[in-house]
Amino acid sequence: MKYVKITLLSILVIITSVMFVACSNSSKFVTGGSVSELKQNIEAFINRGDVTGVKVNIKSTFEVDNTKIVSFMTPDYELGYCILNKYGDKYKIISTTLNTGIVAVPVVKTNKGKYLFAIGGQYDKDIYSVKAELVGESYTFFITKPYFIQMQELPKEPDNSSVASFTVYDKDNNDVTRDINLISP
Repeated sequence: MKYVKITLLSILVIITSVMFVACSNSSKFVTGGSVSELKQNIEAFINRGDVTGVKVNIKSTFEVDNTKIVSFMTPDYELGYCILNKYGDKYKIISTTLNTGIVAVPVVKTNKGKYLFAIGGQYDKDIYSVKAELVGESYTFFITKPYFIQMQELPKEPDNSSVASFTVYDKDNNDVTRDINLISP
């Protein structure tokens, strides 16, 4: 009986420790919705581990369901974006992507649906539209701002969770995909 009590107590201590560590880590990158809070926490999230000294300038934000997408630029003109989930009045950083491209086309799942995003910046390019191909479907985004986050809702079925390819067009409908750097989805 004494052995059973010690074993149960040990299990309880282990479970409590695991829950404490999980809760501590999960709240590490929680932020409010202001631009300054987003900037500070996105920089902290990116500058973990081997990456240090990355600064960001928030360019645009977009909210759908419980999810916020934030696009940003570094001083070296690297485009990035961050995906955050909303919990009450706070946001938890789920992931960031940073690269030298000027267009990203990710599929993002929220608590209510699945969406295709076009995220990017014009820079010195004349991007007019972005066409993304998913399994059996194509979606076109018309670009109207220097920095953009646009969204199209995807059907729940089939499970088209990744972009097969995407093409960037100028105002004359010329394929300029090869002329620009792209972030792979």
